[in-house]
Amino acid sequence: GLLGLYDDITEHKRTERRLALALDASRIQVWELDLTTGKLGYDGGAMVGLGLDRANAPDAMADWLARVHPDDRTRFSEKVAQALQTDDARDFDSEYRFDDKAGSYHWLQTMGRVVQRDVAGNPLIAAGYSINIDERKRSSESLRLAASVFTHAREGIIITDLDANIVDVNVAFSDITGYSSEDVAGKH
Repeated sequence: GLLGLYDDITEHKRTERRLALALDASRIQVWELDLTTGKLGYDGGAMVGLGLDRANAPDAMADWLARVHPDDRTRFSEKVAQALQTDDARDFDSEYRFDDKAGSYHWLQTMGRVVQRDVAGNPLIAAGYSINIDERKRSSESLRLAASVFTHAREGIIITDLDANIVDVNVAFSDITGYSSEDVAGKH
C-alpha cells in the first residue's frame, strides 16, 4: 500500500509574512543572543530601522557593548549581568546611547530576557528586541525644558485648556497676584 501525508502550510506562511511586514513597519529589531558563544543573531536590515548602518552591524555581544556610549556602558553591563543571574528571572530593560559609527549616537531601548537555561539554571539563550527612541528622548528633553521655564520664570505664566479654563499657574504668577494655583484652577 501507499501512504501519503499532506500538510498545508499556507496559513503558517501568511502568518510568517504578516509578522515580517509588521516588524519591518515598526522598526523593531528582534534579536537572539547565544550566551555560550556571545554571538548575536538578528536581521542586519533591522539596523537601518534603529538609525544605524547595516554594514557595521555587530555580530557579538562584546562588539555591541563596545558601541554603547562610555557613560552608559557600566549601567548597561550591570543590567545584563543581573538579568543573567541563575536565580533571577527578571527581564532586561535598558535605555542607552549607541554609536552609529558615523559620528553620532542614537538612543536605543533594549528589552529581553533569558529564554533558555541548562539543567543547573545557567543561561544559554537570551532573546528580545531593540527600538530607536531618539524622538522620545528629544520630546522628553523639550518637556523638561518647558517645565523648567515654567517653574523658574520671573514672569507670571498661566496655562489654560482649550476652553480657556486655568489649569495651572507658576510661582511668579502667585507672587505677583497673590492667588495660588488652587485659587484660580478651573476659572476663566
